[in-house]
Amino acid sequence: MAQGRGSAMVIVVVSALLVLAHTVVAKDFTVGGTQGWGFPPGTQTDYYDTWSSQQTFEAGDKLIFTYSPVQHDVQTVTVSEYSGCTPSQGLKYTTGKDTIALSAPGTYYFYCSIVGHCDQGMKMKVVVKAATAAAPAPLATPPTGSTGSTGSTATALSISHRSIAAAAAVASLIAAFLIQV
Repeated sequence: MAQGRGSAMVIVVVSALLVLAHTVVAKDFTVGGTQGWGFPPGTQTDYYDTWSSQQTFEAGDKLIFTYSPVQHDVQTVTVSEYSGCTPSQGLKYTTGKDTIALSAPGTYYFYCSIVGHCDQGMKMKVVVKAATAAAPAPLATPPTGSTGSTGSTATALSISHRSIAAAAAVASLIAAFLIQV
C-alpha cells in the first residue's frame, strides 16, 4: 500500500511541475510607447500601425491606452470601420487610462471615435498570436517588470497570479488524493 501511495504522489508532483512549467508571461503594452494615444507626430497617419507592427503581441497581453479623456477616447471597431473611419457601435473606453485585454489570437482594431481623429491617424491594427510558454525563472531571481523603449512591461503580477492558481490546483489534487488514500 505504501508503494502505491508513493507512485501516486510522484504522478501528482510531476503533474504539478508540468502545470507550472507552462506558465505564460503576459505583457502590458503602453500604446504608442512614450507618445501614448493622441494625435500622431507630424503627418505620420500610420504611426500607431507602425508602432503595433514592431511589437509581438500574444494572447493574454494587455494594451494600455493613455490619453487626455477630454480630447480623445478608444473604441473597438471592425476592419471596415477601421479602414473607412466610419462610425461604430463597438465598445468605447473613455477614462484616459484604459486597459484592454488581448484575450485570444486574432486581429484587433481600435480608433478614436471623435470626429476626424481616426482620419488624422488615431487608429491601430493589432495582430495577436497564440501565447507561448515561458521558460521557468530561477527561484533566486523573482520576476520584475522593466520598461523598454517599446513601452512594453513584463507583468510580474501575472506570473504570480498564475503560479498561485496553479499551486492551488495542485494542492487541491494532493488533498483529494490524500483523503481517498
